[in-house]
Amino acid sequence: MTGSKPTPLPASEAADPWGGWADADRLRREAFLLRTPAQRLKWLQDALELAYHAGALDPPAPTGQSPQSLLPE
Repeated sequence: MTGSKPTPLPASEAADPWGGWADADRLRREAFLLRTPAQRLKWLQDALELAYHAGALDPPAPTGQSPQSLLPE
């Protein structure tokens, strides 16, 4: 050991060297904008299917019936 001390990080990097909520939000928004509408729709369909299978959402209305026709009068 030479006895020299390491150079301290600037306060902004020392507080959160991996980034913070603002960085994560910015990256998420950039990633969203890089996707095509078809990719976004596919992601939404996959998320809904997962929710249906997990029991978090009721299954969609049967084909040929509108959701309005399933509402009680």
